[in-house]
Amino acid sequence: MSATSNEGAKTQTAHVSLRHIIQAARTTLFFAPISLLLTWIGSSFYCDDTFLRLLVSGIAAPFLLHAIKRKQADRKLLAAREQYKWFLELLLTELSSGATFEHAFNQTINSLTHMLKERSPFLKSLISLNQQLKAHRPTSELLQRVARRMICPEAGVFFRILPDIQSHGSPVAPFVRQQLQYIVEQLAMHQNLRSDTVQRRTEATILVFMPFLVTGLLNTSWNSASSGEPIVLGRFVACLFALTAGILTLSLSTFALSNKKSDQKTYRSKHQVLRIEKCLSACLYHCYRDLLPVGYGARLLRVIIDLGTTHDLNPDSKSDWTQLFFTQKIHLIIGSMLPAVVIILQMPVLWPLVFLLPLLIAWLQDMKWLNLHQTKLDAISKDYPVLLNLWSALLQTGLSLDRSLRISCEALQFESTTSEKTHLSVQSDLMLIQKHLQAGQSASAVLEILLSDCPIPEIQTALLLLIKYNRLGGTEALQMIQLQSNSLWALHRSAVRHQLQKQSVRLLIPMMMSLIAVLMSALLPAIASLQSF
Repeated sequence: MSATSNEGAKTQTAHVSLRHIIQAARTTLFFAPISLLLTWIGSSFYCDDTFLRLLVSGIAAPFLLHAIKRKQADRKLLAAREQYKWFLELLLTELSSGATFEHAFNQTINSLTHMLKERSPFLKSLISLNQQLKAHRPTSELLQRVARRMICPEAGVFFRILPDIQSHGSPVAPFVRQQLQYIVEQLAMHQNLRSDTVQRRTEATILVFMPFLVTGLLNTSWNSASSGEPIVLGRFVACLFALTAGILTLSLSTFALSNKKSDQKTYRSKHQVLRIEKCLSACLYHCYRDLLPVGYGARLLRVIIDLGTTHDLNPDSKSDWTQLFFTQKIHLIIGSMLPAVVIILQMPVLWPLVFLLPLLIAWLQDMKWLNLHQTKLDAISKDYPVLLNLWSALLQTGLSLDRSLRISCEALQFESTTSEKTHLSVQSDLMLIQKHLQAGQSASAVLEILLSDCPIPEIQTALLLLIKYNRLGGTEALQMIQLQSNSLWALHRSAVRHQLQKQSVRLLIPMMMSLIAVLMSALLPAIASLQSF
C-alpha cells in the first residue's frame, strides 16, 4: 500500500509540475511581445537605424520580461495572501461557533465564493478540494495536493500541517488563529513598508521617463546631429542607460522578499596551505587580536568563527576558518601589490599605492565578511520568529514538542511546485532537527543544540522556554511561550524592514543612470553642433 501511495503522490506531483510549466509558458508568451514592443518604442527615441534598434531591443527585452514577470508574481502573491487571510477569518468564525471542521470548511467556501471571482486560483483549489471531500476522498492526500498548488507559501504550510493535527484529534482553532495572526502581520507590514518607500519609488519612476521626454523634446536637434560615429555611439550608450534604468526600477520596486542563504561554500578551499602561509596567517591573527582596536579586530575574529560554525563541524573548525580567512587575505594582498608596482613604474610619484592598495583590499575583505555576518543575523531574525510561532501554535493544539518539531520539519521542507521553498535560511536547522530526532534524541537535546549556536537573545529565551516546557509542562510555561513568540514579531519586522531598506537604497543606481541618460540626451546635440563649425 505504501508503494502504491508513493507512486500516486509522484504522479500527482508530476501533473501539478506540468500544469505549472504550462502556466509559466503562457505567461511568458503573453508578456514577451509586450516587453519587445516597449523596448522597441524606447529605442526609437535614440536610434534611427533599424539594426541598432533590433540590437538594443534584443538585449533589453529579456531583462524587461524577467522584471515584468517578477512584478506580476509579486502581485499574485499579495492577492493570494489577502484571499488566504479572508479564508482564515471565515474559517475561524465558523470554528468559534462550535461547528465541525468539515462543516466550517464547507460554509467558508460558500462565503468565499460570494467575495471572490471564480477565476481566482486560490478559490478554484478550495472548491475542487471541497468537492472531493464531499466524495469521501482521503483527506490527507487531498490537502497535500492543494498545498502543492498554492501560490501563497503560508497557505501551503497550513494545508500541509492540517492533516497531522486532525489525525491526532487536536483542535484546529488555535492553529487557525496563529496562522491568521501571522498573515495579518505580513500584510500590515507590507503595507507599512510600501508607504515608507513610496517617495523614493515615485522619484525613481519619474526619472525613468525623463531621458525619453528630453530626447523627444530635442528631436529636431537629434535628427540634425545624427551623423558621425561618435554621436551614433553616444546615442546608443544613452539608450542603453535609459532602458537599463527603467528595467532596474521596475525590478527593485518589487516587494517579494527572497530568502537566499549566504553561500558560505564559496569560501571553502582545497588549496594546500604552505608553511610560510601558516606563519604569515598567525602573524595577521595576532595583529587583529592584539594590535587593532577590540571593536574591530576581536569583533571580526568572532564573526569569522560564527560564519564557519555549523552543527556538524569537527572541533578544529574554528582554527580552520580563521586559517582560511587569513590565507585568502595574504593572497589578496600579494595580488594587489602587483598592479601597484606596475603603476609606480610608470608614475613613481604614486609610490604610496604600494601600501594603500593592499590595505584597501584587506579592508574590503573584512567588510565583506562583516556584511555576510549581518545578512546571516537578518535571516535568523526574519525567519526564526515564524518558526517559533508555528511551534507555539502546534503546542496550543495539544501536540507534544517532539511531534510539533517533526510536523514543522516536514511542512517547511515540503517542496511546492508553484512557489519556492519557504524559510530557506532555516533549512539547515530543520534538517538538523529531523536528523537528530530520527536518531532517537529528545526534543530538549535538539533545542539545546540550536540554543548553543543562536546569537540572538530573544530567540534564545524562546528556546529556553520550550526546553523548560518539555521537561516540566504546565499551562503557565505554555502561556509564556505564547507571549514570547508574539513578542518576536517585532524582531521579524525589524529584519524585514532592514532588508527592504537596502532594496530601496539600491534604487539610487537606476536613478543615477537616468540622470546620466538625461545629461547625454541634452549634451550630445550640443557637442554635435560644435563639431559642425
